[in-house]
Amino acid sequence: AAELLSAEGLDVTVVNCRYLKPYDDATLAAILSGHRQILVVEEGTVVNGFGAMLGRELADHHPGVRVVAMGIADRLVEQAPRTEQLETFGLSGPGIAARVKALHHEASLVAR
Repeated sequence: AAELLSAEGLDVTVVNCRYLKPYDDATLAAILSGHRQILVVEEGTVVNGFGAMLGRELADHHPGVRVVAMGIADRLVEQAPRTEQLETFGLSGPGIAARVKALHHEASLVAR
């Protein structure tokens, strides 16, 4: 997704969050210093996932930062190969890139 976006002139930061807890305070502070939107992509459910936790953590101390979680809906998922399931939920490179572009577009509308 980052490569697709770069080819279109959008510069994004990619961080691999290897551990849910404790999250890396120094890395998060570096991200917050230059970003007002954070898209969390996870292969699990978005309900009570890492994105939801991060959103709760930042809500009190960084209310100007928008956290969007992108993952699996909280419902039964049909059996299929992993690649097909990820595609279904937009968790492929093109799907993630499309979500980032939509968020970028929304932010540019708000900034006007």
